Amino acid sequence: GAGIRRIFSISPKGIKMVVPREPIFEIYWSEFDFIQLHKHSGSHNNKRYRFYFISNDEVYNEFLIEGSMHFSGANCRAIVSQMEQYAAKMNKGFIRGKRRRKKKY
Repeated sequence: GAGIRRIFSISPKGIKMVVPREPIFEIYWSEFDFIQLHKHSGSHNNKRYRFYFISNDEVYNEFLIEGSMHFSGANCRAIVSQMEQYAAKMNKGFIRGKRRRKKKY
């Protein structure tokens, strides 16, 4: 693990994450309507953050951060709050929690 760069960058263009052993993740604000965050407790006090990027009520893309493996806990929380603040700035929704909306027919 040492020496592998972990990158989280957020800009008016989009979001980019680089973590070990995963393909580079990049998404543009124009590609989705809102972000839904699911937080799980993994093993060894390891929090897992799964971000769903929702477009037209469907998951357009998703990204998982494994707490201790990818970023420290403090960094994970910082990433979450940065994404939340930026989403507001870009007029995108940011929803925390496990509620997957069921489609009503």
